[in-house]
Parts: sequence; C-alpha cells; structure tokens
Amino acid sequence: MQTFSTSLNEFHREQVVLSRLPYFFLVFSLVGCASSPLQRSSVERLQSVEIVTVSTPAIEAPSLMQAGVSSGQLGLIPALIVEDQQKFTYSPPLIQDLGALLTDRLQQSLAQICWWPKMTVHQDSVPANYVYPSGHWLRVAIGKYQIAPSPFRTVFAVARVSLERPYMQGEPLWIKQIAFSGIVHGGERIDVDRLPDDPSLLRREIERAADWLAREIVADIQ
Repeated sequence: MQTFSTSLNEFHREQVVLSRLPYFFLVFSLVGCASSPLQRSSVERLQSVEIVTVSTPAIEAPSLMQAGVSSGQLGLIPALIVEDQQKFTYSPPLIQDLGALLTDRLQQSLAQICWWPKMTVHQDSVPANYVYPSGHWLRVAIGKYQIAPSPFRTVFAVARVSLERPYMQGEPLWIKQIAFSGIVHGGERIDVDRLPDDPSLLRREIERAADWLAREIVADIQ
C-alpha cells in the first residue's frame, strides 16, 4: 500500500510539473520580447540623454510551505498549490539592485557606440510615475521579477527600456521590452532553502540576468 501511495504521489508531481510548462512558456512568449524600431537619425542628433532607473521591486520567491503539507493523504498537488500562494521577497542590501546593474551595463556599452549621444546618469532611482523634465531620457525599469516556482527555481525578470521625449510628450523614440529566464537562458536553479542565509547563488544569477539583458538591448540598438 505504501509503495502504491508513493507511486501515486510521484505521478501527481509529474502531472503538476507538466501542467505548468505550457503556462510558463505562454507567459514567456507574451512578455518575452517587444520593441519599436530605433531610428538612428532621430537619436544621433540629440545632444545628451539622461539615464533614469525606476525603483526595482523586490524579487519574489516561493515559500517553503510544501514541506509542512506534503505528507499524509494530502499528497503533492495541494502542497504545490499552497507553496505558490505563499511567497517571500528579497531586496538590497541582501541582493543587488537588478535595475541599477542593468543601467550600469547599458551606460558602459552604449558609450562604445560612436553615434550614441553623451549620457549622464540620474543619481537616485525614481518611482514608476516619474517624468524627467529637462530633455530626452532613457528610462530603465524592471517589471515582473521572481524566482520561478517549483520545479524551475530560476530567476525570471522582465526589463523595459525606452528612450523618452521630454515630459514624455508623444510616443517614445524607442522601446525594448525583454524577458530573462534562467530556464531558457542557461541560469542555475536557486536553492530557496538556503535563503536568506546564503544569497550567493541568487546574487550570481542576478548578475547573469543583468549581463544578458544588457547585451540583448544593446544589440537591438546597434
């Protein structure tokens, strides 16, 4: 009887995992990449561009509730559902600010493009409703930001970068929205059991996400 129960639980686990795959890739396909084309002629004539980072949300991580409810007749499916309903969040100084890292990478890379305007960096991060009043500005924002639920446990982050007009009057000169997924882009699985005591792996994966996002965004500009 015990063997049958264990096998049934394993079957339930596989079914839950498989059921999540279509949903995950649907979400990734919807937010994964969107952009408006960059017209070089409209950008290279600008005298300067201010880079402004929108405040990065805390990264969400699944809780460890599964351990408390996965035994007995409840089985694994209720455990996984409860796990998804309970989340922890982590933010600096425990981990890096992904938005700030991305801004730094973009500043370094865009400075190597000969026709890109001179850049200055806004000193502090700003709220999402901030509007830069003094000229054209590059708005860097992180949207959805999480450690994917079990069994994936990898970093998932959506970045939206736009070249805005003064006071955000009219449409942006350029927009790039792109998603980093550790599942798709070679990230490592996060051991959430070790958070927050040992965030070293999560910190490395945030660095990986910033590097990948910056490369893809700059490639779209070039």
